[in-house]
Amino acid sequence: MIAEILMQVGAAIPTSPTELILSSTGATKVVLVVLAILSVMSWTIMAAKAREFKRAERASRIFMEEFERAHSLDEAAEIALRSPASPPKSVMARATRFITETTPALSSTSERKARLSASQVEALRLVLDSESGAVRDQV
Repeated sequence: MIAEILMQVGAAIPTSPTELILSSTGATKVVLVVLAILSVMSWTIMAAKAREFKRAERASRIFMEEFERAHSLDEAAEIALRSPASPPKSVMARATRFITETTPALSSTSERKARLSASQVEALRLVLDSESGAVRDQV
């Protein structure tokens, strides 16, 4: 008698994930379907972000290789103009815009060209920090 009861109880308990799902209620099945859909969506988003990061990294590497060979700010600006979009290109474009819009505080003399003052250089650093943060947030 006990053996028969144990066999009946054993048959009532699902032994595989498929049996567990098939024997569940309708609400449970709906929840499982919703979770499966959301899981696929999240994996799709993660894969898309991974591709985007790889593209940005590749474009940044190409830009930096060319940028390191530049001998002047004008050459670096030209490289930035012809390079594909990348985080370093955005920062370089912002630096170039700041320098062209800023009048050097230290005027030129016969011995040297006009230069930015220490406070202007600090302002440039702050602008570039801000731009770096904005670019990081975009990616």
